[in-house]
Amino acid sequence: MVQKKDFDKMMSTLSDEELYDVLAHENNYIPEAIESAKSEMQSRNVSPEEKSEFETITGEIKKEENESSQQMVIATTGQRIGNMFLDSIFSSVFAFVLGIILDIIGLAGASTEMNSYLLGIIIILIYYILQEAISGRTLGKLITGTKAVNEDGSDLTFGNAVGRTLCRLIPFEAFSFIGGQGRPEGWHDRIPKTKVISM
Repeated sequence: MVQKKDFDKMMSTLSDEELYDVLAHENNYIPEAIESAKSEMQSRNVSPEEKSEFETITGEIKKEENESSQQMVIATTGQRIGNMFLDSIFSSVFAFVLGIILDIIGLAGASTEMNSYLLGIIIILIYYILQEAISGRTLGKLITGTKAVNEDGSDLTFGNAVGRTLCRLIPFEAFSFIGGQGRPEGWHDRIPKTKVISM
């Protein structure tokens, strides 16, 4: 087991900047390590200006981390069910409008000759990929106040949007939402390493 003297020795080898970084990210370290880092900082001849600058920087880092953690609230079961219900309606409307457009431009015959299952997959791909790649939000997500993001909270890439949509086509994917203690994540969240958050 690591003892305090081991942490003291380790912290003494770090530069001032590295110690600042340890203290700025206290949540990433055990209390003994933080205590050793603070002791090491006090033993060094750090000027008041440097100390003030350090406190300002660490305060800003902690504020950003708190804001980031507050923004990453996983969507509730109710929101996810709402998304599924609303997007089913909107994708059906989208399919209907697309059918009218194809009829107007004279391509209705092509869509009627196509396998209905394949046509349904194409409609789902277009509906979800376009919206999630652009904003991370489908029409359903806009209404429920949710957004699809990467695990780190960054915006989805086009590849993430494609991955999420392809995973929706996995048989019985809807059952992957069972559980989650009120904040479920399905295969189309977990496999492409994304999540749906409340805005």
